[in-house]
Amino acid sequence: DLKQLQFLHLSDNQLDFIPVPLPESLRSLHLQNNKIQTMHEDTFCDSQDQGQIRRGLEDIRLDGNPINLSLFPNAFFCLPRLPTGRFS
Repeated sequence: DLKQLQFLHLSDNQLDFIPVPLPESLRSLHLQNNKIQTMHEDTFCDSQDQGQIRRGLEDIRLDGNPINLSLFPNAFFCLPRLPTGRFS
């Protein structure tokens, strides 16, 4: 219940998953250089609410992880920007 959390920076921590649920207040999420290989479609956006927009979450860093973000095209529809990471 971190309802006012705005910045979550957990780079270089050997994480193998994205910590969820992410609070709606979150503006910056840095998870680069971990061991994240996969993610759930509802990690950032509610797949049941196609009208959802998370304007505040503008800074997501997933670079340096073995995850291929292009495998999860529906996971980012509510975000103002695509996460930084590998899309190929």
